[in-house]
Amino acid sequence: MAEIHQFPKTKSQHEAEQRLIEAMRNVNDAIRAAAKCGFEISIVPVKAYATYSADPLPLVNIQAHLPGRVSRQEVADF
Repeated sequence: MAEIHQFPKTKSQHEAEQRLIEAMRNVNDAIRAAAKCGFEISIVPVKAYATYSADPLPLVNIQAHLPGRVSRQEVADF
């Protein structure tokens, strides 16, 4: 069976990968802390388009609110 060799990452690719890893750690820590304080967490996928990509970018919107309270976004829709 042939070996598969991956091309080495560029410096900017490596830095971007490390930034994503660190950002996800921070987001997960923040979600855990908010949940411990009694917040309900909602995560909604958002499609964003950029000039440098033919495909949409998979972004997320994360909100924390206290149970039983109406978020400001929901109030704005009335």
